[in-house]
Amino acid sequence: MEHITTSRTAMALVVVAAFIYGLGIVFAIGGYAALTPTTFGTALGLLHAAGWLRAVGWAAALAAVCAAGWELLRRGTWASASEVGAGALGTLLIAIGMLINATSAESNPASSVVSAVGVGVWALLALSRAARRSLAGQESASEGIAVPREGMLWLLAAVGLFILAIGSSLTPDFISKGTGVAAGAVEAVGVAILFGALAAARAQGRLPSRATPVTLAGLASLAAAFAAAAGVSGAVFGPNATLAGLRTGVLIVVVIEMGAVVVLGLAAWMRVREAVTLPRIAVSLR
Repeated sequence: MEHITTSRTAMALVVVAAFIYGLGIVFAIGGYAALTPTTFGTALGLLHAAGWLRAVGWAAALAAVCAAGWELLRRGTWASASEVGAGALGTLLIAIGMLINATSAESNPASSVVSAVGVGVWALLALSRAARRSLAGQESASEGIAVPREGMLWLLAAVGLFILAIGSSLTPDFISKGTGVAAGAVEAVGVAILFGALAAARAQGRLPSRATPVTLAGLASLAAAFAAAAGVSGAVFGPNATLAGLRTGVLIVVVIEMGAVVVLGLAAWMRVREAVTLPRIAVSLR
């Protein structure tokens, strides 16, 4: 899976995906800002466009994963290519879930379930990597070879992704505040665990890239967005929800989400620049 973050083509497509998805959030911001009784139709149009742009953004993310897999296939590294292929399947399911949401007139539980299955596929990949790293570490230890223990970090990442999948399977409803609170809180915990796994790897010197701290900032912002969604659901959603309350509360959430997407997109762009710079450095040292 590491090849996705080291492939210049894949990371460039991730930047495109972040831009398109971020554009969708801009439309969502405009839609919720226009959520008044006199401009209700305009708001719905903007929110509908936001859903489509988010779906296209995930389609670009799928293209990024597929590009990395294709590069591995051309090199003949079949094991790594099959792993990335499984990741492409997970990303495809998330993109399909976003497409279902974009084509639905209202919140569709099928969208959340399909996307959650896609996140679950990535969790299974992380769990598989954790098991393989753990076995490799045990074999090396039995031979008296000291190797870094990465299995626990991958296991932590898998747990975070599984929790994120559980939260993603819940469909928030403006009428029922409980579901929104649960979804936001569970998703925030999942992202926070991912943040912890990445921060631990960084502290152990396994992620020396300059993009890693930016990625951590993006994950922290994303966790804050999910936590804000839980708080807004508890304060605004329910049978007595008002347009003014929804407009103000959801705007807070989408603005924080926009910040997270911008920061994560910046991290991807930094990886693109590193992929361009490193080969030049290697050539100059010959």
